[in-house]
Amino acid sequence: MKIQQLPQLLFLAATLGACSSESEKPADTKPLSPAQKQARIEQIRLHFNEPVVIDSSVYIMYPLLLSTTEEDETDSSIGSSSYSRSNTYWNMAFYNTETGESHLLTAPKKMVIYSHSEDNAGSGAATVSAGSFAKYAKSGSSQAGKLIFYSVRTDDFNHDGIIDQKDPNYLFTSDKAGNDFKQISPDNYNVENWQTLKGANKVLIQGTPDTDNNKGFDERNITTPLVYSIRTNGPAKAVFSSPFNSSAKQLLHNQWAKKP
Repeated sequence: MKIQQLPQLLFLAATLGACSSESEKPADTKPLSPAQKQARIEQIRLHFNEPVVIDSSVYIMYPLLLSTTEEDETDSSIGSSSYSRSNTYWNMAFYNTETGESHLLTAPKKMVIYSHSEDNAGSGAATVSAGSFAKYAKSGSSQAGKLIFYSVRTDDFNHDGIIDQKDPNYLFTSDKAGNDFKQISPDNYNVENWQTLKGANKVLIQGTPDTDNNKGFDERNITTPLVYSIRTNGPAKAVFSSPFNSSAKQLLHNQWAKKP
């Protein structure tokens, strides 16, 4: 091959390579028009679970199941290692049998409702059932007895692309009409269990923070007792102060530390 032909061959190879790369690129997807978006929304099917009568009142609650069919447009980023989508809800629909009005829980962002516990105590691992909602609604007194409690996950805390039981479990409440839906446990705390103090209108929460910043909740993280006041509606606070914890640690060391 003549040396003067080399630049021409290199140019030809580069041109062919560029053409090949362009042909391998996927075609640009155009955004849906408003009409196309609306048509897609209308094809979505809502899955209502069995109705739950709230405290024998005019209010009925219908848990909305996450879809389990490929045809429905549910987000694949929602998942769980031990719960199927038939055990999780993406929202709750409330219906007033007297006025005919209906509404959803107002949520600031996407959420997965995992469970509701019976009576006045529960945990993130509790099983959801129609009876559990009604049974809790009939218990309690004063302000504590007017609330419904929800076990909810909202954050992809460990950034693995799904919302599941590896992410923090938060405690939410609403009134029995499904209004004033809000989170009462702190961000980045995984709620292990909780119970209400009916007479004091407080909620005792056992929450585990990610103290080692490894985006997980395991035995290396220490569970913290928290208390939430229903009456003042303030943020949940640690039950025991730093001075108390320091004093307890000192006593533990003095009484139980291994002798040198």
